[in-house]
Amino acid sequence: MIPSELCTNTTVTAAKFVCSNMDVIEYAIAYRWALFKDEQGHNMLSPWKIIRNQTWKGIEIRDHFCPELPVYSYTKLYVCIDSFCQSGAYYQTCSVVKTLGDPNTFNKDILYDLNINSHFGNIIQAYKHSENIGEKLSELHDSEMDFAGQDVEIGGYILGKPDLPITCDGFVIDENFPTGGVVSVEAINGFIIEGSTMSIHWTGFEGSKDALQLGYTSDMAGYKYAIGSSPGASDVLGFTTVGLETSVVATDILLRAGQIYFVTVRAYNHRNKTVDVYSDGVIYDNSPPTVGIIQVESSLLYVVTSYEISVKWNEIEDNESGIRKIEIGIGSSNRSADIIPFQEFENYGLISTNQCIQDGHRYFAILKATNGAGLSSFTVSSPFVIDATPPVGGHIMDVLDLDSKVDVDFQTETNFIRASWLGFRDPHSHVIYYKIGLGTSYGNDDVMKLTNVGLHTSKAWALSFSQGVTYYSTVEACNGAGLCSTATSNGILIDNSAPVPGLVFVGEPGKYTNFISDRNTIHASWIGFEDPHSGIDHFDICLGSSIDTCDVMKSLNVQLASSIIKTKLNMSVGVDYFVSVTACNHVNVCTKRSSPSFTVDNTPPVVIDKPRVFSIHQDNTTSRQIISDPSFFKVFWKFRDSESPIIKTILTIHSNLDSHKPVDDIFISNEGEFVVQLTKNNLLRQGDIYIVQITSCNAASMCTSAVSEEFLVDSTPPQMGGFRSPLEYEIQNVTNKLYLNLSWYGFFDVETDIRSYYISVGYTFSETQLVDGYKIVPTTTTDFQQSQIVANMSDSIMNYLVLTIWAENNAGIMTSQAKVTTDILPNNYDRSNGNLLIQMHSCDTYFCEDDCRCDCTCGVVGRKCLSDDRNSCKNLTSKITPIIIVNVSVRTDDPELSVVGSSRCLGSHWAYESNKHVIRFEYSFGIKGAAIGLGVFNLSSENVWYDVGRRTEAFHCLLKTQLTHKTLYVAYVKAWTSLDEYAIFESDPVIIDHTPPVIHKKHFVLDSLLSCDHDVDYITSNDSISACWMGVFSEDESYIKTIMVSLGTSQNGM
Repeated sequence: MIPSELCTNTTVTAAKFVCSNMDVIEYAIAYRWALFKDEQGHNMLSPWKIIRNQTWKGIEIRDHFCPELPVYSYTKLYVCIDSFCQSGAYYQTCSVVKTLGDPNTFNKDILYDLNINSHFGNIIQAYKHSENIGEKLSELHDSEMDFAGQDVEIGGYILGKPDLPITCDGFVIDENFPTGGVVSVEAINGFIIEGSTMSIHWTGFEGSKDALQLGYTSDMAGYKYAIGSSPGASDVLGFTTVGLETSVVATDILLRAGQIYFVTVRAYNHRNKTVDVYSDGVIYDNSPPTVGIIQVESSLLYVVTSYEISVKWNEIEDNESGIRKIEIGIGSSNRSADIIPFQEFENYGLISTNQCIQDGHRYFAILKATNGAGLSSFTVSSPFVIDATPPVGGHIMDVLDLDSKVDVDFQTETNFIRASWLGFRDPHSHVIYYKIGLGTSYGNDDVMKLTNVGLHTSKAWALSFSQGVTYYSTVEACNGAGLCSTATSNGILIDNSAPVPGLVFVGEPGKYTNFISDRNTIHASWIGFEDPHSGIDHFDICLGSSIDTCDVMKSLNVQLASSIIKTKLNMSVGVDYFVSVTACNHVNVCTKRSSPSFTVDNTPPVVIDKPRVFSIHQDNTTSRQIISDPSFFKVFWKFRDSESPIIKTILTIHSNLDSHKPVDDIFISNEGEFVVQLTKNNLLRQGDIYIVQITSCNAASMCTSAVSEEFLVDSTPPQMGGFRSPLEYEIQNVTNKLYLNLSWYGFFDVETDIRSYYISVGYTFSETQLVDGYKIVPTTTTDFQQSQIVANMSDSIMNYLVLTIWAENNAGIMTSQAKVTTDILPNNYDRSNGNLLIQMHSCDTYFCEDDCRCDCTCGVVGRKCLSDDRNSCKNLTSKITPIIIVNVSVRTDDPELSVVGSSRCLGSHWAYESNKHVIRFEYSFGIKGAAIGLGVFNLSSENVWYDVGRRTEAFHCLLKTQLTHKTLYVAYVKAWTSLDEYAIFESDPVIIDHTPPVIHKKHFVLDSLLSCDHDVDYITSNDSISACWMGVFSEDESYIKTIMVSLGTSQNGM
């Protein structure tokens, strides 16, 4: 050690500490050292300097440190080294520190604090005038005072002669005792289990903090401890000084079990003032709890029946530290809880196994009792087996004999019921007894209560049992764990009666027919066979030529089928046959029933008249029939069958051009005619070609089909055209003949083509003085046509001619009349020939009628025009009517009925008587009582009057709308008697009817007796039946014309 002014430069050298000198020398793994004032290493002057595990060369360790000491460096000092071994043990070695500096050459300008009244204080006074004190210098260093009491007499001593004032290093006046402190013994709940060692800790002691200012490592000077049987006693271990250590392990002590011990720590400060602090008492307990008794479940049975195991124990105690906790586990052996780990309980253990144990395996309950000292003892139960499942269910048989092993479900005997069983087993605790009972429902024992029969496996009851009741035997099998399982037989029913007979049919299932078409095959079915007791076991079926006989086909078992198709029979046509069905129940008691007779008819109906289509608006002049009404027509046909009646007719309408079908197939009975009525969404298509197919089926389901001739649909007139150049004329004065070479174009009809053109020639709009409706057949297929017309002339030709033309298609529908006024442009002076020039713009000849319809010949055909002040037409209906009588009628299907079934078309015709010439007619239709044309024409965009010349019929179809159901319509005719005089005539109204008669839901067709008072479901007569339908049908638009009645064996059947 080399003293200096700031610190003490210290070098420590020591031999490595040998911890073990066995096969291999084991050195300490760490060291620490510090400087002390005493050889025992109690009064520490420097902090610990730690030397961690290093690889030192040789057998020495060296360390260097320069600590600041609270005393002069030349004071006698000691270095203490602690060596730490791998085992955890440590050892301390102390030796005096060697000072390398010259004590006489150190700084002498130091003021030493001395206690004058001390022994050295009295001695040093003799040297107070000496600069060198010789051997007393060492004592001076050692006597320098750092701590003193209040009564101390202080003196100072200095060896040198300082040039400046100097101050001492200071000292502390301390009259206080140490304070605080807590002492504890390492124990478990106040108990220790080691009798020769004790681990002791203390903390919280406090001294004067001024000691730290002086450079001391602690405000305390050191500690001592002692162990005794009472607080402050040291009868076990006397006070032992440990320096500044705050924990210690006392060894080589001798403790007695059950005795309480206390540790006393005496803390002393730098003035050696002390304070004693005691630990809490600890008890030495070196014995575990006593081993008691553990019991699984509530009895001594070795079988546990639940996956929740209850455990009880007694006689487990500890007189020293008491029982701190009880833990229970489950093991597959008595050595460890390897199945269910230990769980803590208090007074009773209920362990949930969570399905981790298996039935049939042996287990142990292991109890671990831990006392207050942490010592444990173990108690193991007797082995137990888990059996949480009842016996495996067996099979119960209802038998006719106790020795039989065949189960039966039915019997005729009413005095005995017998049962036997087998198959019950329990692999864990075995079946130890059976119980058996008898009941009238599954699992019930309401007839005979469950009775213990030991290990017998059969039982018979002798009682009076009821017919039609099913009896069930129930067996309960119980194992050694007291768990039971039950099984019930499928029951045995008492039955000694025959089945209830049912009905047998030939034909479709559930529908009887008197006729079949196949000589070799029958389709038979049956219903209603029942047996309320044992049920039907099987059916036997056969075929015979009389009731209950089987001369055609032998009896055949068909199991529980309710129908059969039998082939290869070779039946004769016209012979009556019967199908017989025998129903047998499960006790083989049978009943037999036969079907009504049936006959083979293998020929279909014969076509007498193939279907033909009729429409009131049709044309038959072409090779293909054409109808004009796409919404309404009739079909007529005739079929005949002499063997079996015709019961079904199917009417089919479809296009011959594609697959279009305006309506689905229509099913009717044996009528010879049918009215087809179509509405807006299913009309016949314009220009399409259709056929009607009639399929007629007889009672033997043999069918014949026939188709009508093709018919084409055209309900519109041809496209309107008109005259065009060249238009020429020539007059032969010798013969008074007028030759007109005329040209026209624009007329065409995409559906049925143009059949004829009609031309009239006159001098006025309405008159035809020269030519009246001259008919011309087209010569080409184009819309441009030419022809010469010859007319007689009595007078010279006028300056203009009015030409009129209209076209007719092959449906017989004509266009409106197109008129032009032409000027005569002669080529010579005598006007014998020339051209006809159509007036284009002036329209001077004629203009409009009073309804503002353009009847001028230069107007746009078919369109309305503006009014003209020159209009002078006069409605003279009231004046002309007595002179002209026009009878107008709307065409109907039945002349006696004022009803129209069409939804699109109206037709009219008229006749007249007149003393005055009528020069032309116009027609219209409309709703009765409304404006003319309303309901048929669009009054804002269409003309309501159409010129037909001197024709006396009209036809019109709506293209986008339809006639309103249940509405009255009328036809109008305007008769012109001059250029500006006309009269209007109106037909009687007709009603539009689109619906068949109504069936009232509150009324029904009654199957009744002659009185028809009420409906009956059963009758006794087999040769007559009455039917009544009062109030069932009604017709609001017209009246019911025909009622047809049929009789059949199924609803809507015949």
